[in-house]
Amino acid sequence: MSTHDDTIKTPAFDTFGNDELAAMEGITGPPADQLVRLCGILDAVAAEPGTELAVLENAAGAGILTLKLKAQLPGDAKVKVVAGDVERTMIDLATLRFKTAGLDGVRAQVIDGTAIPFADDSFDYSFIHFGIQLYPDPAKGLSESLRILRRGGTLALTTWHTPGFLPLLQQADPSFPTPPPMRHPLALRSTAASVLVDAGCAPDSVAIEDVCVRVPFEGVDAFFELMRKGMKGLVTDEERNGRMRRVIEETYGDGPFALEWLGLAIVGRKA
Repeated sequence: MSTHDDTIKTPAFDTFGNDELAAMEGITGPPADQLVRLCGILDAVAAEPGTELAVLENAAGAGILTLKLKAQLPGDAKVKVVAGDVERTMIDLATLRFKTAGLDGVRAQVIDGTAIPFADDSFDYSFIHFGIQLYPDPAKGLSESLRILRRGGTLALTTWHTPGFLPLLQQADPSFPTPPPMRHPLALRSTAASVLVDAGCAPDSVAIEDVCVRVPFEGVDAFFELMRKGMKGLVTDEERNGRMRRVIEETYGDGPFALEWLGLAIVGRKA
């Protein structure tokens, strides 16, 4: 019987490799592109090509947002990026990927997003891509991310409120609660803007877009394969897995199907 201590699990980073990376970034990659566009950095660079900009990505994981950002910037853009994560394994992965991609003006380092080791007013853009909900103290993480921004600098976040597996899991196990991170005010359109304003963003600067990532599966086995790579802690209960399998087969049959991961992209400027 599930005790629900597995309501939210991050991957086992000491065994994190290419398969796990591909599984996660197949879902988190498209919203990274969306957030880069929404935050306005591409427009800022286009308007003033010679302007130097400093960017911090917190909870960077293996650096997917930094990679997406650099891919969209013109080659002569003077944008320097620091990608930080609390996990050394992820920083090592990010460093290798940045080097392999030949990125200039990018470095990765271990950073605790609730105690950022940079001075006030140091950055123009601060990103947290699907990380703020998992901070031990999200309010402190927001405060730190705004502290290091210059006045008028942009805070840009993504959050999940309905990952594609959750409705299936709750059909299979009605007692399974919605994980607390998915109920955080930053995950809800009705409250996300007020959280940013209360933290220090200008009220008229906040913009929110819905995130929807459609993830196709060849069949039920492919679904469980992805879950074991990206959310292993949620598929350790074999009895519940069996019920989930029946829910999927009853809903979609035994062939291909798709699930939607739903969330928010949120930006605001420091007041």
